[in-house]
Amino acid sequence: MKYYINQCTDPHFNLAFEEYLFENATDDIFLLWRNNKSVIIGKNQNAYAEVDLQYAKRNNISVVRRITGGGAVFHDIGNVNYTFISPRLNEQKTFKYFSVPIIEALKSMGVTASFSGRNDLVSSDGRKISGTARCEKNGRVMHHGTLLYCADMTKLKDVLLVNREKIKSKGIKSVSSRVVNIIDLMENKQSVESFMEQVEKFVVKLYNCIPLDITDMQLDSIKKLQKEKYDTDKWNLSSNLPFEKSKTEYFPFGLVSVKHTVKDGKISGICFEGDFFGSEDVAQLEQKMLGIEYSEQCVEEFLNSQNIGRYITGAQTENIISLIFN
Repeated sequence: MKYYINQCTDPHFNLAFEEYLFENATDDIFLLWRNNKSVIIGKNQNAYAEVDLQYAKRNNISVVRRITGGGAVFHDIGNVNYTFISPRLNEQKTFKYFSVPIIEALKSMGVTASFSGRNDLVSSDGRKISGTARCEKNGRVMHHGTLLYCADMTKLKDVLLVNREKIKSKGIKSVSSRVVNIIDLMENKQSVESFMEQVEKFVVKLYNCIPLDITDMQLDSIKKLQKEKYDTDKWNLSSNLPFEKSKTEYFPFGLVSVKHTVKDGKISGICFEGDFFGSEDVAQLEQKMLGIEYSEQCVEEFLNSQNIGRYITGAQTENIISLIFN
């Protein structure tokens, strides 16, 4: 097994790095990495339904889509991530297979953990300390997971829009009551860097890993993939799944309610209601907005090209943006 040393904490680069290795590496691969503040959403998720994007923007939290399925997870520098890539899919079909070495690494540090449910690692009292995800392609598999070591639980709780039915189905009151930091389970507490180093040493010894550095040629390819895919709103935020949203807010110029539907990543229907005034029929604005790409940047550019006050007296672009995207 080969082990790549990656000190980068840019989530856009790190996810591009993973995909590059998944597509190109012919050996078994192990990675350990950390991200700056970010929410990493699953391949099939709707970012607008999973993440409080306005909170993320205010707190400089990146939102990046990965190529594996599963749910949204919060990353920060106190969260350690691991990746296994293998060309031998038939031998390694289950989520549990790649969780065993991580469970054993935690055990070596005095932390009891076990595999639970579909894709989680939990502490001895049943609280989640890691979520895992995977994808398969052309007989290859990539499995990766989080290790909540000393993550900021307040930001985790505030930035994720948790489905209440999912919480209810698990018999818990909130997402914060379901998760726990590994450091809180340790008798001999240590820095996240020391924890990461111990996980690295355990897995490298277990698989007799050969350490590698990223070559200049690899780096060029990874950065190209990052720029063309992982840096773009089209990949990170757009959704081909139809969905509906509505929000009502009271402003000094009146009560405004916006209901809108999105299909194939574009606004397919929108309706403004409320007790506001306007010199022109707001239905004209609704008609103009049909077909606009559903991204904050595109909608903001369109609204800035209009005189919003004609339709909703006193309204500014940022007011409408907060109703549509918050």
